[in-house]
Amino acid sequence: MMNNRLTALAASLLLAATPLLAQDALFRVISVTGDSQVKRPTLASFEQASARMYPLGTTLRAGAASEVVLSYNNNYIFTLTGPGELLVGAGVNGPLLQLVLSQGRLNASFVKSTGDGDVVIDAPGLTCVPGSEIGMTIETTREAGGMVSSTLTFDRGAARVSGPQFNIPALRVGNSLRVLSALDRSLTRITGLLGEFPVQLDNNTEIPMEFTMKPNAAIKITRQLSAVTGREGVSILIINENGVGHASYSFVPGDPVLFVDGALRPLPKDADDDEAADAQAQPNQNQPAPAADPVWGEFPTF
Repeated sequence: MMNNRLTALAASLLLAATPLLAQDALFRVISVTGDSQVKRPTLASFEQASARMYPLGTTLRAGAASEVVLSYNNNYIFTLTGPGELLVGAGVNGPLLQLVLSQGRLNASFVKSTGDGDVVIDAPGLTCVPGSEIGMTIETTREAGGMVSSTLTFDRGAARVSGPQFNIPALRVGNSLRVLSALDRSLTRITGLLGEFPVQLDNNTEIPMEFTMKPNAAIKITRQLSAVTGREGVSILIINENGVGHASYSFVPGDPVLFVDGALRPLPKDADDDEAADAQAQPNQNQPAPAADPVWGEFPTF
Protein backbone atom coordinates (compact mmCIF):
# COMPACT_ATOMS: atom_id res chain seq x y z
CA MET A 1 0.00 0.00 0.00
CA MET A 2 2.81 2.37 0.94
CA ASN A 3 4.61 1.59 -2.32
CA ASN A 4 1.46 2.40 -4.30
CA ARG A 5 1.14 5.76 -2.54
CA LEU A 6 4.79 6.60 -3.24
CA THR A 7 4.37 5.63 -6.86
CA ALA A 8 1.26 7.80 -7.19
CA LEU A 9 3.03 10.73 -5.51
CA ALA A 10 6.04 10.42 -7.81
CA ALA A 11 3.77 10.29 -10.86
CA SER A 12 1.87 13.41 -9.79
CA LEU A 13 5.11 15.33 -9.21
CA LEU A 14 6.38 14.31 -12.65
CA LEU A 15 3.16 15.43 -14.32
CA ALA A 16 3.30 18.74 -12.47
CA ALA A 17 6.87 19.38 -13.60
CA THR A 18 6.35 18.36 -17.24
CA PRO A 19 4.42 21.50 -18.35
CA LEU A 20 7.23 23.71 -17.00
CA LEU A 21 9.86 21.79 -18.91
CA ALA A 22 7.76 21.82 -22.06
CA GLN A 23 7.11 25.56 -21.73
CA ASP A 24 10.83 26.30 -21.66
CA ALA A 25 11.30 24.32 -24.87
CA LEU A 26 8.52 26.11 -26.75
CA PHE A 27 7.90 29.52 -28.25
CA ARG A 28 4.64 31.03 -29.45
CA VAL A 29 3.82 32.45 -32.85
CA ILE A 30 1.46 35.29 -31.97
CA SER A 31 0.39 36.32 -35.45
CA VAL A 32 1.06 35.53 -39.09
CA THR A 33 0.52 38.00 -41.92
CA GLY A 34 0.79 36.96 -45.55
CA ASP A 35 2.49 33.80 -46.81
CA SER A 36 4.66 32.35 -44.04
CA GLN A 37 5.86 28.82 -43.33
CA VAL A 38 7.49 26.83 -40.52
CA LYS A 39 9.63 23.72 -40.34
CA ARG A 40 9.64 21.97 -36.99
CA PRO A 41 12.84 20.10 -36.05
CA THR A 42 11.09 16.73 -36.39
CA LEU A 43 9.84 17.42 -39.92
CA ALA A 44 11.68 17.31 -43.23
CA SER A 45 9.62 19.97 -45.01
CA PHE A 46 7.94 23.31 -44.40
CA GLU A 47 4.24 23.72 -43.60
CA GLN A 48 1.92 26.70 -43.34
CA ALA A 49 2.59 28.81 -40.24
CA SER A 50 -0.18 29.49 -37.76
CA ALA A 51 -0.63 31.19 -34.39
CA ARG A 52 0.31 28.41 -31.96
CA MET A 53 3.19 26.97 -29.90
CA TYR A 54 6.25 25.53 -31.68
CA PRO A 55 9.30 23.72 -30.31
CA LEU A 56 12.69 25.40 -30.19
CA GLY A 57 14.68 24.37 -33.24
CA THR A 58 11.88 25.47 -35.59
CA THR A 59 12.70 27.52 -38.70
CA LEU A 60 10.35 30.33 -39.79
CA ARG A 61 10.04 31.64 -43.33
CA ALA A 62 8.22 34.86 -44.12
CA GLY A 63 7.38 35.49 -47.74
CA ALA A 64 7.53 38.82 -49.52
CA ALA A 65 5.36 41.41 -47.77
CA SER A 66 4.76 38.89 -44.97
CA GLU A 67 5.34 39.10 -41.23
CA VAL A 68 5.59 36.68 -38.31
CA VAL A 69 5.41 37.88 -34.69
CA LEU A 70 6.65 35.48 -32.01
CA SER A 71 7.29 35.50 -28.28
CA TYR A 72 9.29 33.46 -25.80
CA ASN A 73 8.46 33.21 -22.09
CA ASN A 74 5.88 35.99 -22.60
CA ASN A 75 8.71 38.51 -22.35
CA TYR A 76 10.81 38.39 -25.49
CA ILE A 77 9.03 39.68 -28.61
CA PHE A 78 10.47 39.29 -32.13
CA THR A 79 9.05 40.25 -35.51
CA LEU A 80 10.35 38.69 -38.74
CA THR A 81 9.52 40.64 -41.90
CA GLY A 82 10.00 38.91 -45.22
CA PRO A 83 11.32 37.82 -47.43
CA GLY A 84 13.25 36.25 -44.59
CA GLU A 85 14.23 33.13 -42.70
CA LEU A 86 14.85 32.71 -38.97
CA LEU A 87 15.87 29.70 -36.88
CA VAL A 88 14.54 29.86 -33.32
CA GLY A 89 16.72 27.60 -31.21
CA ALA A 90 17.73 26.88 -27.64
CA GLY A 91 20.75 28.73 -26.31
CA VAL A 92 24.07 26.95 -25.88
CA ASN A 93 26.28 27.34 -22.77
CA GLY A 94 24.29 30.08 -21.07
CA PRO A 95 21.76 31.89 -23.28
CA LEU A 96 18.09 30.93 -23.05
CA LEU A 97 17.44 31.56 -26.71
CA GLN A 98 19.54 31.63 -29.87
CA LEU A 99 18.17 33.12 -33.09
CA VAL A 100 19.84 32.69 -36.47
CA LEU A 101 18.75 35.23 -39.08
CA SER A 102 19.65 34.14 -42.62
CA GLN A 103 17.70 36.81 -44.46
CA GLY A 104 15.05 39.45 -43.82
CA ARG A 105 14.38 42.04 -41.14
CA LEU A 106 14.21 41.07 -37.47
CA ASN A 107 12.95 43.43 -34.80
CA ALA A 108 13.72 42.49 -31.18
CA SER A 109 11.97 44.09 -28.22
CA PHE A 110 12.06 43.16 -24.54
CA VAL A 111 12.63 44.61 -21.08
CA LYS A 112 13.41 43.18 -17.64
CA SER A 113 14.85 39.89 -18.86
CA THR A 114 16.51 37.73 -16.24
CA GLY A 115 19.90 39.14 -17.19
CA ASP A 116 22.27 40.21 -19.95
CA GLY A 117 23.07 37.54 -22.49
CA ASP A 118 19.74 35.70 -22.28
CA VAL A 119 19.33 36.06 -26.04
CA VAL A 120 21.92 35.64 -28.81
CA ILE A 121 21.15 36.72 -32.37
CA ASP A 122 23.37 35.45 -35.17
CA ALA A 123 23.37 37.05 -38.61
CA PRO A 124 25.86 36.56 -41.47
CA GLY A 125 29.26 37.80 -40.30
CA LEU A 126 28.22 38.84 -36.79
CA THR A 127 26.78 37.85 -33.42
CA CYS A 128 24.62 40.25 -31.40
CA VAL A 129 24.07 39.86 -27.64
CA PRO A 130 21.42 42.30 -26.36
CA GLY A 131 21.46 43.58 -22.78
CA SER A 132 18.58 43.29 -20.33
CA GLU A 133 16.54 45.83 -22.30
CA ILE A 134 16.53 46.23 -26.05
CA GLY A 135 14.72 47.71 -28.99
CA MET A 136 16.67 46.95 -32.15
CA THR A 137 16.42 45.92 -35.77
CA ILE A 138 18.72 43.73 -37.87
CA GLU A 139 18.10 43.77 -41.60
CA THR A 140 19.94 41.18 -43.67
CA THR A 141 19.95 41.16 -47.47
CA ARG A 142 21.78 39.12 -50.09
CA GLU A 143 24.11 41.12 -52.32
CA ALA A 144 25.82 40.35 -55.61
CA GLY A 145 29.01 38.31 -55.67
CA GLY A 146 28.21 36.03 -52.74
CA MET A 147 27.99 38.89 -50.23
CA VAL A 148 25.49 39.44 -47.40
CA SER A 149 24.74 42.81 -45.84
CA SER A 150 23.48 43.21 -42.25
CA THR A 151 22.39 46.64 -40.97
CA LEU A 152 21.79 47.18 -37.24
CA THR A 153 19.87 50.07 -35.68
CA PHE A 154 18.89 50.71 -32.04
CA ASP A 155 16.10 52.71 -30.41
CA ARG A 156 16.34 51.33 -26.85
CA GLY A 157 18.93 49.65 -24.66
CA ALA A 158 22.32 48.36 -25.78
CA ALA A 159 23.93 45.28 -27.29
CA ARG A 160 27.36 43.77 -27.84
CA VAL A 161 28.21 42.93 -31.45
CA SER A 162 31.14 40.78 -32.52
CA GLY A 163 32.50 38.79 -35.43
CA PRO A 164 35.75 37.31 -36.69
CA GLN A 165 38.59 39.69 -35.63
CA PHE A 166 36.28 42.44 -34.31
CA ASN A 167 34.28 43.26 -31.19
CA ILE A 168 31.97 46.19 -30.43
CA PRO A 169 31.40 46.29 -26.65
CA ALA A 170 28.22 48.39 -26.83
CA LEU A 171 25.93 49.72 -29.54
CA ARG A 172 23.32 52.06 -28.09
CA VAL A 173 20.40 54.28 -29.01
CA GLY A 174 21.36 56.42 -31.99
CA ASN A 175 24.02 53.97 -33.22
CA SER A 176 23.81 52.18 -36.54
CA LEU A 177 26.28 50.21 -38.64
CA ARG A 178 26.44 48.00 -41.68
CA VAL A 179 28.41 44.76 -41.88
CA LEU A 180 29.09 43.38 -45.36
CA SER A 181 30.33 39.79 -45.29
CA ALA A 182 31.42 37.23 -47.85
CA LEU A 183 29.70 33.88 -47.47
CA ASP A 184 33.12 32.20 -47.58
CA ARG A 185 34.40 34.47 -44.71
CA SER A 186 37.10 35.98 -46.97
CA LEU A 187 35.91 39.55 -46.39
CA THR A 188 34.20 41.61 -43.69
CA ARG A 189 33.55 45.31 -44.21
CA ILE A 190 32.15 47.38 -41.32
CA THR A 191 30.76 50.85 -42.10
CA GLY A 192 29.56 53.38 -39.53
CA LEU A 193 26.15 54.86 -40.32
CA LEU A 194 25.01 56.74 -37.22
CA GLY A 195 26.64 57.85 -33.97
CA GLU A 196 30.05 57.08 -32.52
CA PHE A 197 31.12 53.84 -30.85
CA PRO A 198 34.41 52.00 -30.18
CA VAL A 199 35.43 48.96 -32.22
CA GLN A 200 38.09 46.56 -30.92
CA LEU A 201 40.19 44.77 -33.56
CA ASP A 202 42.41 41.73 -33.18
CA ASN A 203 46.10 42.43 -33.58
CA ASN A 204 47.70 39.26 -32.14
CA THR A 205 48.24 40.86 -28.72
CA GLU A 206 46.35 40.79 -25.43
CA ILE A 207 45.38 44.44 -25.94
CA PRO A 208 43.35 44.84 -29.15
CA MET A 209 43.53 47.92 -31.33
CA GLU A 210 40.61 50.27 -30.62
CA PHE A 211 39.11 52.60 -33.19
CA THR A 212 36.22 55.04 -32.71
CA MET A 213 33.76 54.38 -35.49
CA LYS A 214 31.95 57.43 -36.91
CA PRO A 215 29.53 57.84 -39.83
CA ASN A 216 31.27 56.97 -43.13
CA ALA A 217 34.30 55.44 -41.41
CA ALA A 218 35.08 51.89 -42.55
CA ILE A 219 37.02 48.82 -41.47
CA LYS A 220 37.95 46.21 -44.05
CA ILE A 221 39.06 42.75 -42.87
CA THR A 222 40.42 40.38 -45.51
CA ARG A 223 41.24 36.72 -44.86
CA GLN A 224 43.12 34.31 -47.10
CA LEU A 225 45.17 31.16 -46.81
CA SER A 226 48.93 31.42 -47.21
CA ALA A 227 50.19 29.63 -50.30
CA VAL A 228 53.30 28.60 -48.36
CA THR A 229 52.03 27.46 -44.95
CA GLY A 230 48.32 26.90 -45.58
CA ARG A 231 47.52 29.03 -42.53
CA GLU A 232 44.95 31.80 -42.58
CA GLY A 233 46.31 35.32 -42.81
CA VAL A 234 44.32 38.41 -41.85
CA SER A 235 44.72 41.94 -43.24
CA ILE A 236 42.94 44.87 -41.57
CA LEU A 237 42.54 48.33 -43.08
CA ILE A 238 40.93 51.21 -41.14
CA ILE A 239 39.68 54.34 -42.89
CA ASN A 240 38.37 57.29 -40.87
CA GLU A 241 35.23 59.30 -41.64
CA ASN A 242 37.20 61.70 -43.88
CA GLY A 243 38.55 58.97 -46.12
CA VAL A 244 42.01 59.12 -44.56
CA GLY A 245 43.85 55.97 -43.56
CA HIS A 246 44.08 55.36 -39.83
CA ALA A 247 45.91 52.01 -39.71
CA SER A 248 46.79 48.99 -41.81
CA TYR A 249 48.32 45.72 -40.66
CA SER A 250 48.44 41.99 -41.40
CA PHE A 251 48.98 38.97 -39.17
CA VAL A 252 48.54 35.24 -38.74
CA PRO A 253 46.13 34.58 -35.82
CA GLY A 254 47.84 32.97 -32.87
CA ASP A 255 51.38 33.74 -34.02
CA PRO A 256 52.64 37.12 -32.68
CA VAL A 257 55.85 36.87 -34.71
CA LEU A 258 54.02 36.96 -38.03
CA PHE A 259 52.86 40.59 -38.01
CA VAL A 260 53.31 43.28 -40.67
CA ASP A 261 52.49 46.94 -39.99
CA GLY A 262 51.71 48.89 -43.17
CA ALA A 263 52.05 52.66 -43.66
CA LEU A 264 49.21 54.71 -45.13
CA ARG A 265 48.67 57.72 -47.34
CA PRO A 266 45.54 59.94 -47.79
CA LEU A 267 42.83 58.68 -50.12
CA PRO A 268 41.86 60.55 -53.28
CA LYS A 269 38.59 62.38 -52.67
CA ASP A 270 36.89 61.21 -55.85
CA ALA A 271 37.96 57.58 -55.64
CA ASP A 272 35.42 54.78 -55.48
CA ASP A 273 35.02 53.66 -51.88
CA ASP A 274 36.29 50.11 -52.34
CA GLU A 275 39.01 51.06 -54.80
CA ALA A 276 40.14 53.90 -52.55
CA ALA A 277 40.27 51.59 -49.57
CA ASP A 278 42.41 49.16 -51.52
CA ALA A 279 44.77 51.93 -52.62
CA GLN A 280 45.06 53.21 -49.07
CA ALA A 281 47.55 50.57 -48.06
CA GLN A 282 50.28 51.74 -50.42
CA PRO A 283 53.49 52.64 -48.52
CA ASN A 284 53.91 56.18 -47.24
CA GLN A 285 56.18 58.04 -49.67
CA ASN A 286 57.72 60.19 -46.92
CA GLN A 287 59.46 57.32 -45.18
CA PRO A 288 60.91 54.06 -46.47
CA ALA A 289 58.58 51.10 -46.12
CA PRO A 290 59.88 47.81 -44.72
CA ALA A 291 60.56 45.26 -47.39
CA ALA A 292 57.90 42.94 -45.98
CA ASP A 293 55.05 45.47 -46.25
CA PRO A 294 52.33 43.95 -48.46
CA VAL A 295 50.30 45.74 -51.09
CA TRP A 296 46.68 45.66 -49.92
CA GLY A 297 45.00 42.43 -50.95
CA GLU A 298 48.29 40.53 -51.19
CA PHE A 299 48.96 38.80 -47.89
CA PRO A 300 52.68 38.26 -47.27
CA THR A 301 53.82 34.69 -47.88
CA PHE A 302 54.92 33.86 -44.34
